[in-house]
Amino acid sequence: MVSSDQWSSSSPNAAEVGSSTELNNHEGLAVEFNSMMEDIEMDKIGKAGRRLAYLESNRHKWDDVLLSMFAEHSGIISATKEKLNRMENVRSKDGVKTTDETTEGWELQRDSDGIKTMYKHDPNTPHIHCLRIEGMVDCPVFDLLALLNEVEFYPEWIPSYRYLGLTMAEKVVNPRPTQMLNHLKVAVPWPIANRECLFSVDAIDCIGKYEDPRQLIILLKSESGMSYEPLVKEEDMPVPDRGAVVCDILEPSGIVLTPCEDGRTFVQMVEHLDPHISYIPAWLLDLVVRNMCYMILARVRSAVEIVKKPCYQERMRDPNNAFYMYIRMRIRRGYARGNEIYTSCRWSKAMTASILSFQLLPFTCLSHTIALMASLTPCRIGLLCVTVANNTAYWLDASFTTAWSSLPSDEEEEEFTNDLYVEVEKLLRDIAEDRVAKAGRRLAHIRSTCKGQLPHDLLARMDANSKAISSMEERATRVRKVRIALSHDDGWQLQRDSKGIKTYYKHNKDTPNLHSLRIEGVIDCPLFDLMALLSEVDFYKDWIPSYKFLGIRESEKVAAPRATQMLLHIVAALPWPFDNRDLVISVDGIDCIGPYEDPRQIVILLKSESGSSYEPYVSASEMPGPAGGSTACDVLGDSGATLTPLGDGKTFLQVVMHIDPHISFVPDWLIDIAARNFCYLMLTQVRSAVDIVKKPCYQERMRDPNNAFYMYTRRRIEEDMPEEMKYVPPLHVVKD
Repeated sequence: MVSSDQWSSSSPNAAEVGSSTELNNHEGLAVEFNSMMEDIEMDKIGKAGRRLAYLESNRHKWDDVLLSMFAEHSGIISATKEKLNRMENVRSKDGVKTTDETTEGWELQRDSDGIKTMYKHDPNTPHIHCLRIEGMVDCPVFDLLALLNEVEFYPEWIPSYRYLGLTMAEKVVNPRPTQMLNHLKVAVPWPIANRECLFSVDAIDCIGKYEDPRQLIILLKSESGMSYEPLVKEEDMPVPDRGAVVCDILEPSGIVLTPCEDGRTFVQMVEHLDPHISYIPAWLLDLVVRNMCYMILARVRSAVEIVKKPCYQERMRDPNNAFYMYIRMRIRRGYARGNEIYTSCRWSKAMTASILSFQLLPFTCLSHTIALMASLTPCRIGLLCVTVANNTAYWLDASFTTAWSSLPSDEEEEEFTNDLYVEVEKLLRDIAEDRVAKAGRRLAHIRSTCKGQLPHDLLARMDANSKAISSMEERATRVRKVRIALSHDDGWQLQRDSKGIKTYYKHNKDTPNLHSLRIEGVIDCPLFDLMALLSEVDFYKDWIPSYKFLGIRESEKVAAPRATQMLLHIVAALPWPFDNRDLVISVDGIDCIGPYEDPRQIVILLKSESGSSYEPYVSASEMPGPAGGSTACDVLGDSGATLTPLGDGKTFLQVVMHIDPHISFVPDWLIDIAARNFCYLMLTQVRSAVDIVKKPCYQERMRDPNNAFYMYTRRRIEEDMPEEMKYVPPLHVVKD
C-alpha cells in the first residue's frame, strides 16, 4: 500500500502554479488554494493534488485565513486525498506498473498478439485473486467508448459458453460522466451459484500537459449498504437474486488508459477479486485466466465492427443523447493536430483517454467471469481451450479508422469544389451535422455547377436522401425569410423607441386578422444565459410580464426530438370577455455561428402545429388542443428570432411574430397599445436574464452534464465562438 503522503512527494510545475514571487506570500498561497479548489470542482484531481502538495510544503507560511480555509473545506480535501491515494495504489507495484522492480509476485499466464495476462496469488489471503491484463487496442476511441458505455449490451459481446456468461448488466446510477454505479449478473453452471457484483467507477483525469505519464486512471470497488449515499440510499441498492452470491472487488483495483500514437490506446487493468469460491484449484484458475482474459481484450479490439450495429449507431448519432453530446464537446475541447498527440490523424487528448475511459467498465466483468468459469470440468476446459485456439487463429485486429475524420480543422475554409461527388458527400455530412445554412449554400452550389445534369449514381444518392434534403431546404428558406424580415424596415411602423428597445407593428391589409410584431434590443447578457432563459419553458410564467387576469397560465415542453428542436404548449389567460388563448408552437434552432456565416448568430424558427403536422414525434391523437373555454392562437411560418453575440457579454435580440390571435373585432389602436407596451415590457424583463438565470432552478439545469441541450450549446460555442466560453458556467460537480 501507498502511504498517506505519497501523493504529496511530487512538486507542481512552476508554470502550473504560478511564479515563485507570486506564491511566496500569504495572498499568493490563498490564490493557490482557490485554484486547487477549482481543480477539485472540475475533477482535475491530479492537478489538485500537486497544488495541495505545494501548499503542504509551505505550511510554515500559512496564516489564520488560510488555516480557516482548509478547515472549512476539510471534508472535500480529505476526499481528494483519498482519491489520490487510491490512484497511486492502482499505479503501484500491486497495480499496473510494469517495470522490473514492480513485477514481483505476478506470474505471466499468457503473452500472445501483444496481450499479456498475469495472475498473483497471496498465500496470506487465499480467497483473494489478483488479476492483471494489458494490451494495445488499435481502435478509434469514439467507437471504443461506445462499446464500453452501452452497459446493457455487454451480454451480447462479452464471451459466454453454454450456461456460463453475463446475463445482465445495468447502470444503477450515473451521477456524472466520470462516475457510475454498475450491477452485473453472471450465470454459472451447477453446482456453483450464480454471481453478482455491484461496483462503483470513479475516473481520474491525468492527461493534462503537466501529467507524467499522461493517462486516465479508473478506480473500481464494490459498494453495498450505505456506501454510495447520498446518490443511492441503502434501501434502493440492488438486492441479489435468491441463491446468488455477491463477488467483491477490493482495492487497489482499477484501469489505466495511456494514449499512444496513431489513435491507439494502451489498456491496463488490475483487479483484486474475492469471488467467494475458496475451493477453486489453482491450476484451473490459471487455465481460465490465460484464455478468458485474452478473449475479452481481443474482443474489445474488434470494437470497430461491433459498434456498426444499428443498436449502437442509433445512440451514437442521437443528438439528444447527453453522454455522446458530452463526449463530442470534450473532443472539440481537447482537439489536437500534428505531433502534439498524434502524428497522422486528427485526434483529441480527451478523445483518447479522459472521456473515453470514464466508461471503461466491461473489463471488470471478465474477472468475475474468470472466477466463475472454475466450475467447468477439466474436460470442458479442454474443449474451451481448443475453441479459443481456433477462434484466435481467425480473429483479426480491426484496421484503424478515425471516427472523427469529418471534424473540421480550425483553419478549414469554406471552399466549394467542382467535384460533384465530393460536394454531395459534404452536403449529406452538413445535413447530418444540422448545419442548415451551410448545407443550403452547398446545395445551391451543386445545382449551379451541375446545371441539371447530375451523373446517374449521384442522382440516385440524392433521391435516396431526398426527404432530408427537402427538409433542410425548407428550413434554410425559412431562415432567409426571418433574416430578411429583421433586416428591412419596409412596412414596419415604429411603436416605441426607448432605452435601446424598439417595437414595431405591421398590419396586413389583405389579411386584417394577421398581426405582425417586431421587437429588438441589446441584452446585457451573454448568449449562453439568454438561451437558458428561453429554453426553460416551464419557468416562463415566473418572468414573462402578467397583469391581474392577463398573463401566462401554463407553459410546457411537449416534445424535444433533438437538442435544438422542441414543441411547446402555452396557455395565456385573458380578461373577460375574451377567451384564453392556446398556442402549440414548434421551435427549431438553426446554428449560424460558423466562421463563414454573415452575420454570425442563432436563428430560431417558430410556427404553430396542429393535427399530424409534428409527426412522427407527436401523433395527431397526442397533439395538445385548446381546453374548454380556450381559443387557438396561430403563429405563421415566417416567425422567428435571432440572437447575435456582440462580445463583452452582450447579445442583440430580434424577434418577429406573425400572429393570428383569432380576435377579429379588436381595433388597430388597441393592438398598437399592446405592441408598444407589452412587447417593450417583455424585452425589458429579458434584459434581467443575467439575474434570473442565477437562480438555483436554472443553474442546476445549465450545469448538468447530462442535459443534452446545454451540452450541445457548450460544444458549439466552444467550437466557433470560444470567446463566449468565459461566460459559460462550469459543469455541476457532485461533492462528497
